[in-house]
Amino acid sequence: MDKKGIFVFLAVTLALSWIVQIIGIFTAMWVSYLILATPAVGAYVARKASRQTEAHSAAWPLPKAAALRIAIVTPLVFAVIYTATSLAGLTRPDWDFKNMMFELASTAEASGAAALQMEGSGTLFPVLAIIFTLVLGPTLVAGAVFGIEYGWRGYLLPRLMPLGRWPAYGLTGLAWGLSMAPMHMTGKSHSALAQLVLFLGVMLALSVILGELWRRSHHIGLTAVFYGTFVMQQNGFLPFLFPESGIEFPWGGTYGVVSLAAWVVVAAFPVFFFGRIGKAAEAKVLTPAK
Repeated sequence: MDKKGIFVFLAVTLALSWIVQIIGIFTAMWVSYLILATPAVGAYVARKASRQTEAHSAAWPLPKAAALRIAIVTPLVFAVIYTATSLAGLTRPDWDFKNMMFELASTAEASGAAALQMEGSGTLFPVLAIIFTLVLGPTLVAGAVFGIEYGWRGYLLPRLMPLGRWPAYGLTGLAWGLSMAPMHMTGKSHSALAQLVLFLGVMLALSVILGELWRRSHHIGLTAVFYGTFVMQQNGFLPFLFPESGIEFPWGGTYGVVSLAAWVVVAAFPVFFFGRIGKAAEAKVLTPAK
């Protein structure tokens, strides 16, 4: 096992991730998005520090059928989560998008906000927003999160696999979740510990899903498609339709109990949800340097 590479990667990635998030919290929030690059930086530094033979994962071209299935199934899981929590009264959809319009009115010109309230926009906006999130998630956003997958699934996970896949998924998910925790623990009125536990729980479930996708394909482009689609669903249309004020803690939301249960089910049956995926021809397993 490449202990030195693992240690250097975790030290650099966790330190940089926390630094950029803390700076973002106290200065400009956009700085926090530099976290998209910190795992790639950590992997680069770790490769320079370790003599372990490189672990190769494919990035391109994407297996089209597998990528398409991931891009369809992931939003459907979100749809099931929010439909279930709405029917149970744990989330309240804002069909009139009053929360969004209030925010626009406070930050944009009044004429701009009024333009969005034109007749017919109540029907057009949801349709366009859904199409927007479905297209951008597995494409543009997948490209944006590629650095995350390059570090966590492309570098760290193969080096932890000698421990067994479940310990590898668990340790990767725990470290990954902790690296992103500050950005998800701010501006909330609920128990920070409860938020952290739920957040880490979902991240561990996602780590299993991503780990299984990588183990079956050795393709970090494919894992980026999944995570890009997840991030776009989390941050795209749904926050407007289900504003935070209408989500009952700890049950609703992306990192609520219902969501956690749903992603655990997906993690338990990855072949059922994503199909059988073959390994990329150019990928090879990490081997010790001699």
